[in-house]
Amino acid sequence: MAGVASKGKTYLIIGGTSKAGTSSVFSYLAAHPEICPSFIKQTNYFLEESYVHVRQKSLFKYGEEPYHSFFRDCSSQATIFLEASPDYLYSESALERIKESIRPPDKCIIIFILRSPVTRFVSWYNFGKQIRAIDESVSLEKYFEKNIDLLDKPEKEEAFYATLKTGIYSNYLGPFYDRFSSDQVKTFFFENLKANPAGFMKKLGRELGIDDSFYDSYAFGIANKTVKVDNEKIDNAYRLVRSRLFDFLHKNKFLYKISALPRKLGSGLYRKINTSNLQTSKPPENILLQLEKFYDGEKERIAEFVNKPVPW
Repeated sequence: MAGVASKGKTYLIIGGTSKAGTSSVFSYLAAHPEICPSFIKQTNYFLEESYVHVRQKSLFKYGEEPYHSFFRDCSSQATIFLEASPDYLYSESALERIKESIRPPDKCIIIFILRSPVTRFVSWYNFGKQIRAIDESVSLEKYFEKNIDLLDKPEKEEAFYATLKTGIYSNYLGPFYDRFSSDQVKTFFFENLKANPAGFMKKLGRELGIDDSFYDSYAFGIANKTVKVDNEKIDNAYRLVRSRLFDFLHKNKFLYKISALPRKLGSGLYRKINTSNLQTSKPPENILLQLEKFYDGEKERIAEFVNKPVPW
């Protein structure tokens, strides 16, 4: 494939991990005048066609349709193209495609946001219940046991039960740190984001060379928060309509642009009438201990890659 010319701009890719605040960081960055975000946060453009973990394939096909199709109506101030596809961390094919495609290579920055694999495991379980990928009858203990049973099996067999495996971040960070320079790969932590969003974003802004004072008065919210779906039939209908509407609108820039407000209002209305705060109980202590044991040593392995304190 021919290289993707930077046109003087830098490509900033949030490459992972899932359930670690990537949607929030994308929205915070997207609001900055020096950033041009992809019109859909999770492009998945560089993932191979056979990749099984994502529910939404790329809208534009790698090698056939240009990556630039995702970046529309950029302001004259914008110096950075931004996208966020958290599954890139787990795909060596995506790594190679990014490496081969973006030219010049130093115009690409990949950031990873990691989260304690223990709390991420619990968060994935709750999220799976929300989207009904995990049956309501499956307890956290049973979810853990099934993850253990599938550790040595191909992930294609049970993609949603690879949460335990994909929490061993050091297995996946290595190739990125090997193939890209230290200036191109940056790792941050969800715990720091949660504790101090403004401090997190100001530090990230300084590392990216954008005006970090933008975040002094920024109103921070939470994007893609796990919630409880109140009525499954309404949820199924909403998702079907949204998916078909998006398929119809996304390749027409004018229609997509003028539909932005109605889509935003529709999403807000749906959340208001059919979702509520998710009430979760404290995970059983024995499961937390087993998770801690499983990930023993992972914190130290990550610290070797990132050369900074790991906050969990």
